[in-house]
Amino acid sequence: VPMTVFVTVQPVLDRAPFWWDDLVSRLGTPLDRRRYVALHDRLRQLPDDERRGRLDALGPASEVDPEARPLTVTELQELTALPGVAVGAHTLTHPVLASLPPDGQLRELQDSRVRLEGLVGRPVELLAYPFGKRHDISRQTRRLARSAGYAAAFTSTARAITPSSPRYGLGRLSVHEWPEPEFARRVAACFRPGASMGLDRT
Repeated sequence: VPMTVFVTVQPVLDRAPFWWDDLVSRLGTPLDRRRYVALHDRLRQLPDDERRGRLDALGPASEVDPEARPLTVTELQELTALPGVAVGAHTLTHPVLASLPPDGQLRELQDSRVRLEGLVGRPVELLAYPFGKRHDISRQTRRLARSAGYAAAFTSTARAITPSSPRYGLGRLSVHEWPEPEFARRVAACFRPGASMGLDRT
C-alpha cells in the first residue's frame, strides 16, 4: 500500500521533541489534563520562538518518552527511500498557520518544503496543514501554499476527494484508536452525499 509521510521539519533537524511532548514533560506527573489542554490551545497559536520562550518559562523539562521522538535525518532518509513511500511537508514547527502573519505563514510553508527537499533529495509537492480544521486555515493560507510551490494541500476535515475537490483544501480522515466497526462507519460517512464542508476553490 503506497503512503505519504508528512514531515514537521524542524524537530528532525534539531533532534528535539515535538513542542506538545515538550509541554507534557514540563507539567509533571500526574498530568493535569485540563491545564495541558488550556496551555496547548494557547501555545499552538504562537510563532515558534515565542512558543519556546513560554515553554521555558514553565520550568525544566523532564525526559520525553524515547518512543515519541521525531525521526533522525538518517531514519527519515531510509524511510522515504523505501518503495511506495512518498514525502510531503507538514511545516517547519507545526503552528496554526492562520494565526501567523503572512510572512510567518510563508516561511513555515516555503522553508519546510525547501529543507525537506534537501534532506530527501527529491521534490516535495504535497502539504498537510497542521491541525487542519476550518479555523486553522484561511483563504490566504491556501493562496500562500500555492505560491510556496505545493501542487495540493490537505486539511483534516474528513471528506472524500473527488475531481472537483479544491486542490488546496483536500480532505483527510484522522484515524484514532477506534474499534473496526467505528472505523468503517467513519470511512463510509466520508462518501455520503453532502459530507463535504465546501471550502472555496482558491
